[in-house]
Amino acid sequence: MLNKPNFVFRTPLRSLALLLVLLISFAALASVLNMYLALEQAVKEVDETIFTLAYADISGPEGTYDWMRQIVRDDKPSLLQTVLDSGMLRAGLKQPAQNLSGYTQDVWPVLSREYDPLDANSQFDQPYNYGLLVMTVEQITQEDHPAFYYPPMDSEDYNLYAATRTFYILTAKIEETLLLNPDFEAPDVMQISTALNTPDGKCVFEQGGRYVIAGQFHGVFPRLVEDITSAPYTDDVRKLGLYIDPEDEPTFHIGSVTRDRFTQTGEDIYDEATGYVYYVEDPAYASFIRLKDTGLEATDEKDITRLDTLLQDMDFNMRSLPVLAADAVEALFPFHQKTAYISEGRGFSGEDISAHNKVVLVPASLAQKNSLKIGDRLHLSLTQGMFSLHNPEGGSGEHMYYLPIGQGYQAPVEADTYTVVGIYNAPMWDVLPRSLMMNCLIVPLSQGKGVHDLSAI
Repeated sequence: MLNKPNFVFRTPLRSLALLLVLLISFAALASVLNMYLALEQAVKEVDETIFTLAYADISGPEGTYDWMRQIVRDDKPSLLQTVLDSGMLRAGLKQPAQNLSGYTQDVWPVLSREYDPLDANSQFDQPYNYGLLVMTVEQITQEDHPAFYYPPMDSEDYNLYAATRTFYILTAKIEETLLLNPDFEAPDVMQISTALNTPDGKCVFEQGGRYVIAGQFHGVFPRLVEDITSAPYTDDVRKLGLYIDPEDEPTFHIGSVTRDRFTQTGEDIYDEATGYVYYVEDPAYASFIRLKDTGLEATDEKDITRLDTLLQDMDFNMRSLPVLAADAVEALFPFHQKTAYISEGRGFSGEDISAHNKVVLVPASLAQKNSLKIGDRLHLSLTQGMFSLHNPEGGSGEHMYYLPIGQGYQAPVEADTYTVVGIYNAPMWDVLPRSLMMNCLIVPLSQGKGVHDLSAI
């Protein structure tokens, strides 16, 4: 019969030594575990940051994504170095991506109201909701709104003054639609708001005048009630009983499409008696042309050639989609996180990448709207990206979204034919920039122009 082992610490010194060894072992194990967990967390942070900026950063050379520069700019060089030294950074994370813009006449972009009519925002859709119309002004109503004025920085009196900004509501008869997203339909008579004035404070539009106007179409614009605080436009909110006046018409805002400037109404800009500074919006950048009584001929000689340019500018911006050039689609953050996936067709094959095949992945929402199927072809002109992050609350932060930048007409390069090989689903309106942009096409990296080589990193 075996006896149970009997451990006897013969001296207190031996007991203390063994206890010390055990403590050191536990401490070493805890240290290794903490180091591993810290490294794992570091990898996770770099993982998310790199995936996030793979298609959001346009600060790299020629608009490409420079992930190392981005990490350093985010004040995380030590974090980056830790992960690089560990060898735990997956190869997919080093895949470069490039932001591009693609002009095509084959599709119309999806608007935010199509995604969620009650949570739509017309700001998300600029310039896709622009329109170019011919109108005759039938009535003008003036409205004054409070505003503020900051004198120049070098002014002796640098104070914030209350001011008045004048708006005009035009009742206009729409004669002809020259360019408008087919999701909208201009009515015969439309209420149009504008803040454009002449330097002497008068409306730049005249009653009875004919104009070609370019601006932002809001569709049906609801008059909000207490429990409704969103929906700048919906398909037709009158169906939901939100309208005070069932005869309300869709609105159209005319303004400086690409620039917002103000000028004072005179040298004596501050009225001590009222404490107000009166100013008006500078009409120098307005997108409208005064026409003669008939036809499309401008009354001002300098505007005669502007109509064609305006049409080109509007069409180019309204039909330009964000394009992401990347070989490793699975390395993009939404695909990596499994929130985005290819629902039809396939991703890019090795042959697509090596042979520089002209293939494209399209979002399911865009495919559904434009009846695109696997094997269909898109005529696409790729240029450098023209999309910028905006925050409706000001500054930067989580609630940022992409807007195309209308910087004047830029003639597209010769169009190439791309074959649709895959259709993907993605959460398009998640917090950006970690989600893909709405209407974003994905092409192989070889299709980008002047791609920055990150293979040496």
